[in-house]
Amino acid sequence: MLRTFESIIEDYLNNTTYTEWSILSILKHMESKEKIYVDDVGSLKDAIYTMFRHYKSRKNIQQRVNGKLGKLLDNYDVSFGTPKVKRFLNDLRIREEEDDLQVSVRRNMTATYTVEALKDHRRNKKVQKKLQSQDMASRNVLHNKIITSN
Repeated sequence: MLRTFESIIEDYLNNTTYTEWSILSILKHMESKEKIYVDDVGSLKDAIYTMFRHYKSRKNIQQRVNGKLGKLLDNYDVSFGTPKVKRFLNDLRIREEEDDLQVSVRRNMTATYTVEALKDHRRNKKVQKKLQSQDMASRNVLHNKIITSN
């Protein structure tokens, strides 16, 4: 990953109005900044929680921001189970499967092309050998004619 989850989350928290903060909006922000995978969700969940706690521990935050962070932390696990977040994660899984399928198709196409290229190469080698042997036979005939005519 080019950027850590924490730095992207920090960017989100610094540049988004606190009233818009939600698990879903953070996930969408994360996806817009970095490719995320289903396997990343556990680490991402931990990173979001850590950043919420970090922001809440700051001494200079407004009372309303502190209240918003308190609500987000109190409902943290429940927030990941909402239908919208589940749909986001399911869509992420589907896109990942589609990407995997495209990679498989490309690999199969490459393998098929390679097999066909090898078949062509073998056919060409056979034709080359046949032409070379015909050429050698023609040279031998010509050589024999020259020898017998002398």
